[in-house]
Parts: sequence; C-alpha cells; structure tokens
Amino acid sequence: IIPVNARVTRVVFVRNVSDVPLAFAWRARDPIFEHLARVEPEEGRVEVGEAAMCRVAVCAAVRPEVLDCALLCRVRLAPDMSVPRSAGGDAPMVSFQMSG
Repeated sequence: IIPVNARVTRVVFVRNVSDVPLAFAWRARDPIFEHLARVEPEEGRVEVGEAAMCRVAVCAAVRPEVLDCALLCRVRLAPDMSVPRSAGGDAPMVSFQMSG
C-alpha cells in the first residue's frame, strides 16, 4: 500500500549467472505505468558473475487506486557478443510483476 502522493522505492538486482556478458533493458507493459514508475538505470550491461543494482520507484496517484501493472526486464547477449548458430538468438524475456 502506497499513501496518496507518496513515492516508494525498491532495489532489484540483475545478476548474470551465465558465462557471457549480458545486456538488460526495463520496459513497462502498460503505458499508464510509465507515468507512475521509474527504473534507474533503465538499461545496462552485466559482466559474467556480476550484478547491476536497479532502483524501481513508484509514485502513487492523487487518488486512492489499485496499481496492478507488469514491468518487464529483457535480458539478451551484450551487443559485442556473437551468437553461435546453435544458440538460437536472444535469451528469454523475464517479467517482474508489481502490485500494490
């Protein structure tokens, strides 16, 4: 529960447990959520065995309401990495559901 006109921040770590550098990018599934939430950094690169700390901030509206939107984190090979033919391309998309 977020009080009216309040801002709540949570920390999320994007950890690379693979054997190649990865890139990530956060996107809101619902355009309305883009106006209520902010992720910093919105995109970045994570080296093998490392983690990137991201802050997710949600600002409550001026009236009480239920916020139920999805925030997606797309994870893929870092741009300078080549993809072996047998690998099949990008890694799957990871979805984090935020409700409140």
